[in-house]
Amino acid sequence: MSLMPDYENAIVTPLDTVENQERYRLYSQPEVVQVLKGLAKKPEIITAYFDDYDRHILTAVMGVLPEKGRLILDYGPDDTLNRFAAHAERLICVTKQDRIDIRFECGTLKPTRYEGHPAFETVLPRSVLRLQRRNYFRVPTLVTKPVVCSLVVDEATSYELAAVDISLGGVGLIDPDESLDCERGDIFPDSVIDLPDVGRFNVEIEVRNFGRYVLGDGRVVRRIGVAFGSLSSTTELQIQRLH
Repeated sequence: MSLMPDYENAIVTPLDTVENQERYRLYSQPEVVQVLKGLAKKPEIITAYFDDYDRHILTAVMGVLPEKGRLILDYGPDDTLNRFAAHAERLICVTKQDRIDIRFECGTLKPTRYEGHPAFETVLPRSVLRLQRRNYFRVPTLVTKPVVCSLVVDEATSYELAAVDISLGGVGLIDPDESLDCERGDIFPDSVIDLPDVGRFNVEIEVRNFGRYVLGDGRVVRRIGVAFGSLSSTTELQIQRLH
């Protein structure tokens, strides 16, 4: 274990209410494991609530053992609260990672040792809630590995446009030849977004605005701002990895 949790500068993460949360919940074990391993890298400080949310401990993911179906959490800095937590039947764990809310549920905690340090062992969560709030922020895409969006007009016509920025809300597409005939409010329900090194995902796209974009060679081209319709949790997770 290369890094230890920084409890001295830790901030308690509030247990906010998340409406319509099922669309943001990941049930696939590989996705759950990937999110938990991501929390272990820094590691991120987790607030674990118990006793009807009246008490909480600070902890962190120390190990993810999918082959054993187990999750290892750090023992934390408060020994008294840790003893209470060890008797709780259910804990709600919340944290933030790169402005993304993450929440999962744990069963009973069993005191153990992990890589020579005091720790808790529990059953690997069956699901993880991973939510980026709707104040989306855009990040530029890589020129060497462009995100490409295919907009299907009809069975015989489609356009492939490169994205210059992307967020969970939508993408900025460049149309150098202004070949796509569209207006604000036009919807392309059968579009496909191609994320480099990840895969292709079906999305619904709505045209929102037009602007100009300066390419690296100095050319000024049309930029089309489009919004995504409802995204699957898998597609959201893949887009968030680009941030």
